[in-house]
Amino acid sequence: MAGLYGFLARRAQPAAQVRDRLQWMRTFMTSRPAHRSVEHAVDGAGVGITGPGVFDGTLALHEAASRRTLVVDGEAYHVAQDGHVYRGGAAWPIVHARLIARGADAIAGVDGVYNIVEIDPCTPTGAHLSILNDRYGSRRLYYADLADAFVFASEMAPLVAWLGSAATIDTDFVRESICFGSAFGDRTWIRGVSLFPPATAMRVSRDGVTARRYWQWSDVPPPGTHAGADRFDALYELWQRAMRARTVGRRVGQQLSGGLDSRLILGEAIRQRPDWMTATYGEPGSDDVRFAKRCAETAGVPWLFWELPGDDWLARRLALSVEHDGIVDLVNAHHAGLVAALGEVMDVEVSGYLGDVVTGGTGLDLTADTAMDHMPYWPSPISLAPAEARARLDASVRGAPSAWAWMMENKRRRATNAWPHLAVNDLEVRKPFMDYALVEYCAGLPLDDRRTRRPQIEMLGRRYAALAPVPWQKTGVRPGAGPLARAAIKGVRLAWRTVQPAASRVGIPMRPWVRNACRVDAWCTAPPIRRALTDCLTDRAALVADCFDRGAIERTLALAFDRHEVAIEIPMNLYRAEHMCQRFRDVRRAAASQ
Repeated sequence: MAGLYGFLARRAQPAAQVRDRLQWMRTFMTSRPAHRSVEHAVDGAGVGITGPGVFDGTLALHEAASRRTLVVDGEAYHVAQDGHVYRGGAAWPIVHARLIARGADAIAGVDGVYNIVEIDPCTPTGAHLSILNDRYGSRRLYYADLADAFVFASEMAPLVAWLGSAATIDTDFVRESICFGSAFGDRTWIRGVSLFPPATAMRVSRDGVTARRYWQWSDVPPPGTHAGADRFDALYELWQRAMRARTVGRRVGQQLSGGLDSRLILGEAIRQRPDWMTATYGEPGSDDVRFAKRCAETAGVPWLFWELPGDDWLARRLALSVEHDGIVDLVNAHHAGLVAALGEVMDVEVSGYLGDVVTGGTGLDLTADTAMDHMPYWPSPISLAPAEARARLDASVRGAPSAWAWMMENKRRRATNAWPHLAVNDLEVRKPFMDYALVEYCAGLPLDDRRTRRPQIEMLGRRYAALAPVPWQKTGVRPGAGPLARAAIKGVRLAWRTVQPAASRVGIPMRPWVRNACRVDAWCTAPPIRRALTDCLTDRAALVADCFDRGAIERTLALAFDRHEVAIEIPMNLYRAEHMCQRFRDVRRAAASQ
């Protein structure tokens, strides 16, 4: 994955040796022909960054007069100074000066998606590192605090290479990722390697590491703060501001679905630039695809359709997931193949990520007691037992400021947020619904507004009226339609699904009614897929046998494929885990050979 890599040595090390070590780390980072790299080394510490350099100011060193040097993976928006507003490369020298003057608190209001590393070579005890990220932990950064060095990178392979034979698989992480889809907290596949937590300022020296949170979800306004009659006008102004900052660039577009989030992006984007591009993935004829196409036609913009599943879909999904440290489960890795296609027509994709959470009611009434009901959990012979699974989740949730905050920093950050990371080797992703001011304002709206999706429906009807009549994939009718309309379309779907199997058996062509983008469960149980998973996972050399009993693995496969009593996600997640174990084994071998 494109991004940062570097270290601070515990003992004195000349800059030349640091530079050699940085170059060695870079050999374990994902590389594309178009990628470029920048590295900065001082005595005892160094940092590098590699990638396509889509975001302005990323492949650059920002050096202050004091010799403190800043390297950034990401971009910032709305940085104001002397009556002007800056973003991208022009913003980082301003941010750096404020960091030097005020410390980590200067970053609390810097809207954006970023990881920042600063090297200060001039302290009495040698070089120090400062590592900071945005409020939401939007971009991944892994780190390990070791006896010989503090090591970090945006992907795990450089850390696994550094650890060598000491890089051992975290069995608890694997078990959680199998039955929940992703693990909790900041643990990773490898013991001793952690994911950098959100809204964190970390200081690293030879003597140790200190870290603190500079922002909490409890800092947002309480519900009902913004309850005036003009609240949706103010919301629209913030939405325009968020979109203006994220639609600049040479080739910018979006993935378009049949939902409301991407429709709001489309409505505003075509007002801000005439060359907007859209793309949709899914099965032909699904509601998601049909409604997305209608939106594109209504807006008069080009529309790229990526048909699923496509040839060799499992191999493509596996390759994409493994390249990105297994952060996405194979059932949901719909972007495999599409990423490269998008990279041919876009440099930046504007995503509707968490629009339903920020402006709508998704997860709004979550409590510590109901969190388990809002997480995917699949029981099986290799899963955590239900009681243990609930106990682990409960313990994790009760350590957070609220269940909603826990969900944002676990499921949302670790699983839902996978798409921006899957794209970074080919293009960049911006997320307007995560604009700091927009998030804070929506948090202060009345709860009933968000529960009923009123902010989205109001903006769509009042500001983008041409798109409002297109049905919403979630309901099958136009947004804001009443209960009779929703009941009617539900009856039509039920009748169709009742008649369709019998019609198909007698030769009458009727497609299955697919509401979402695709029917991935049907693909996963196909005989070639079953054979690929079974041959791999029951092989005598399978590495996941170090985490699970072989008999339990075989029973799980039989229950999934023969009796359909275990969700298909379990064998697919196990297949992902096996290939991640193989990936780390290969990295260790490569490092040893060097």
